Amino acid sequence: SLAKDRNGIPVVIELNVSKGHKTGIGPAFSSQECIKDKLGVPRVRTIIVARKISHELRVALRAVTDVELFEYRLSMTLTKI
Repeated sequence: SLAKDRNGIPVVIELNVSKGHKTGIGPAFSSQECIKDKLGVPRVRTIIVARKISHELRVALRAVTDVELFEYRLSMTLTKI
């Protein structure tokens, strides 16, 4: 998905239902560079959202700027009717 942050900077949002390792980083960076090129902007942020962010991905992204990692949790409440 593509959005803009409050400062007008484009943001690529990559949602992964698995661990967010190799499957998420390639498409996210590819999208990031394509958007820079198409929009003619110098900066595009990337947000990767996954059920669990792997240790390998955390380590791989230590020196990378403009990338944020988020983990999600799902919960459900049942109400008897």
